[in-house]
Amino acid sequence: MELASFSTPESPSSPSPPCYITSGRNHHASVSFVRCLHQAKAIVHDLESLRRSIVLEDPSVTPQLIESIQTYLDITYSKFVRLCKTLHIILRRMHSQYYINHERFESFKLDITTEWKRVSHIHTTMANLLQRALHRVSSTSSLTRNHHNNHDNNNG
Repeated sequence: MELASFSTPESPSSPSPPCYITSGRNHHASVSFVRCLHQAKAIVHDLESLRRSIVLEDPSVTPQLIESIQTYLDITYSKFVRLCKTLHIILRRMHSQYYINHERFESFKLDITTEWKRVSHIHTTMANLLQRALHRVSSTSSLTRNHHNNHDNNNG
């Protein structure tokens, strides 16, 4: 992604004003925005890696582990949503103050929306998997406790 290339209007009669890099502040704002956008993409990548690597069928999986993963997932998702909302606000301000041109605005907006959809899908998928695993693990441990209790009652 080219950070410092801003387009200028085709002709003097273009409806939108030119988007020049007129100061270090404008360039810094764009670079900072791109860094935050990459941070959002890194969060999505981390959650995708977690989703691919998680093994909930293992007998050693406990309800506490599942709840810890769910807590991490929920906190990470909430932070991601806040980050995306903030990125949308900053993007609109940058566009309204002519720090970026309309094409770049639309491209960044699409990037944010795409990552938001991806993370929402991951969150929903993982929450469903975790819920099923918690139900399965809780049922299994309940059956095991009942079996042990019945066995102890029969022997005592």
